Order: sequence, then structure tokens, then C-alpha cells
Amino acid sequence: KRLHNNPNNRHFKIQRHYNMITELLGKSVLIMGAGNIGTAIAYRLWGFEMKIDGYDPYCEEKRPYNRIIRNRKELLSHLNEYDYVISTMPDNNQTKNFVNREFLENMKSVSVIINVGRRAVIDENDLYRALKSKKIDGAVLDIFEKFPNP
Repeated sequence: KRLHNNPNNRHFKIQRHYNMITELLGKSVLIMGAGNIGTAIAYRLWGFEMKIDGYDPYCEEKRPYNRIIRNRKELLSHLNEYDYVISTMPDNNQTKNFVNREFLENMKSVSVIINVGRRAVIDENDLYRALKSKKIDGAVLDIFEKFPNP
């Protein structure tokens, strides 16, 4: 594992090099944001026979999810069940820093968080601390508040 950070401007990049392949078959995933994008991801993951749950306070339809979680308290109590957490959530007052220290501490230590939604959903400082202290196994982010230098 190599860790590059500059805490003064919150730029960080964590790289782990694995010599193994992780199999998705039978793993569990939570998709936060069970709208069109989250549902499209869920349908693609069905082919891997994953346990797929969704989190969305506004979602009316359960399919293709095994379970829809609609409130944060229930979500926090179930986070330790998931190998992967994927966020497709939008940036608004209800989602700003939704993934924070409390959220990350409730995840499995072998879990990976993947953000394909908006940057403001994840508190980058709390994510950095969780990764450094090995509270979670990894993170995949396609956007940062401030992009790290290559």
C-alpha cells in the first residue's frame, strides 16, 4: 500500500496493489440512490449473483433490489452486511457529507466504497482517516473536491 497525502490542501491518493482477483459472485452490495442510475447498476450486478440492496428514501419500487432501506438509522444498522457500497446519490442538502465518520465506522473492515455520484456526498477528510486507519478496505472515487496532482 502506498499513501500520498497533503493534509493541508486535502489532496490524497491511496493506492493498494493486490496480487489477487476479487470474485463478485455471492458478495453483497448496497446501492445508495436507487433511481435510474442505481437501478441500471443493480441489473448489471445481478449477473454476478450478488445480494443487492438499495438505499433511497423516495424509491417506490423494490425490483431489482432484495431490500430497499429508506432511512439513515436503518441504513447505519445494516452497513456491516455489505462488501461494496456504491453511491449514485445527487448533491443536495440531505446528501451533503452523507458518508461521514459515523457511516464509515459502521462499514465492514473489508468493504469498499465506490462513488459515481456527486463529490459532496463523501466527507473526504473522514474517508481519508478511515482508509489510513484501515476501517474500510478501499475507495473508488471518480471525483474529488480538489483533484490530486498526478
